[in-house]
Amino acid sequence: MKKTPAPIKVNLVAGFLGSGKTTLLRHFLSHAGGERAGVLVNEVGDASLDPALVRSAKAEVLEFAQGCLCCQNPNELVLALKTLARRCPDRILIESTGIAEPARILKTLAEAPSLKGVISLEPTVVVVDAAGFFSLFQT
Repeated sequence: MKKTPAPIKVNLVAGFLGSGKTTLLRHFLSHAGGERAGVLVNEVGDASLDPALVRSAKAEVLEFAQGCLCCQNPNELVLALKTLARRCPDRILIESTGIAEPARILKTLAEAPSLKGVISLEPTVVVVDAAGFFSLFQT
C-alpha cells in the first residue's frame, strides 16, 4: 500500500519593499536545520538569495516572473507552487513583492482544488521595518 505523503508546509513572507523579506529568507535558509526548503521568489532586485547559500541549504528556488502573485492569473501561482511541490521540499517559502496583497495570495492557495492535500498553509510572516513603518502607515 502506497503511503500518502504529508502536505508540504507553506509560509507566505510579506512586507513592504525594503522591509527585510529577503534578509529573513536568507536567515531561515542558513538555519534550516536540515529541512529542505523550496522558495518561490516574486521580487527581483539588488537583494537576492545567495546561490551558495541556496545550495548549502539544499533549497530549490523558483522565480515567479509573470508579475505580482496576487494580481496575475491565479492559475499561474498554483502552477508555480505545484512545480515546487514536485521537488519534494519539507517547506515552501513564498516571498511576495512589496506591493502584493497577502490575503489574495492566501485565498488563491486555500481555494485551489489541485492543492488540497498537497500543501498546508502555515502562519504568514509579515516583515516590518520598525524604523520606517510610521512614515508609510496610513490610517
